[in-house]
Amino acid sequence: MVAFLKNSGDIILDAVLTDEARARMAKGNKSFNITHFAFGDDEINYEIYNRSHPQGLAYADLNILKTPILEAVTDNASGLKHRLMSIANENLLYLPIIKVNEQGQSVGGSEHQGFKFATGVNGDMFVVVCTDTAYNKYIDESVDFPQGFIDGRSYSLASKYAAVLDQGLNNSKDFKAALAADVDETRFLVQIDDRFGKLVEPGTTNVITPNFIDDDDIASYFRTAPAAGATDNFWHAPPSSEKVHSPITGPRGRRFKFSIKASDDMINSSTLFNDFGYTMTNFFSDTSGAAASGDAKVIDTLVRISGQKTGISIDIPVRYVREA
Repeated sequence: MVAFLKNSGDIILDAVLTDEARARMAKGNKSFNITHFAFGDDEINYEIYNRSHPQGLAYADLNILKTPILEAVTDNASGLKHRLMSIANENLLYLPIIKVNEQGQSVGGSEHQGFKFATGVNGDMFVVVCTDTAYNKYIDESVDFPQGFIDGRSYSLASKYAAVLDQGLNNSKDFKAALAADVDETRFLVQIDDRFGKLVEPGTTNVITPNFIDDDDIASYFRTAPAAGATDNFWHAPPSSEKVHSPITGPRGRRFKFSIKASDDMINSSTLFNDFGYTMTNFFSDTSGAAASGDAKVIDTLVRISGQKTGISIDIPVRYVREA
């Protein structure tokens, strides 16, 4: 349960330990030791900063200061999504953003093409097909695998697909100009519910092991850009050859690509679908014709990508599907 703290009086500091911290403290073996902490501003909408306040610039942030603050929660997965950051360059005028590149449908294809979201009932998300039966509903002589769908039945099959993320300055600056090093992300954190899916490196059959899995079953994968001459298919050089090759209109940084494999539990059983999902009627007929009609069990979730240098982040909607 989440509530807001009243902030009409003195400033209130509300701090609680996460579930992991409380578990370590309970052990009594000195394993609980605070070495890092972070601040966040999830509740703040900076667009309400009013430079034209009738009482002067000193009151420009009055509405921001009146914003109710969420009380602290012990769930680390939901307690702090947008962390504050420090950048040494005081003259920095623009911060980068990160966007899904949907400039074209690419199945292990050209570097400048993005993998489009699905459409129709699956609009604006990627769909991971978990089972042979569900996959076969899309395969006949006249129907191709739908746009935005990922074959998540194995690492080798999932590696043929790639969600493509471009970062950079979305402004009117020269798109061929180099993105400044202090805002060019070189390390991303990928967070995915480990019960549902696994991170896949496009173009390889490598099994990627998460750096850790927390008590909420959220797997965290840290991916760092390779050194010069090294190979890492998660990363690609900035797409600067053509303006239309990226949704980023200004200077562009490194491109990040990934795919998703369904977990073994999702492939072999309907249990998680029954616990966390729901049934969509006539799911397959909506996308592949009457010959493939049938209901589907689906789970809707998010994959979160966060930059570790500038704090840029994006939540990507993902739907897992199997036959009902």
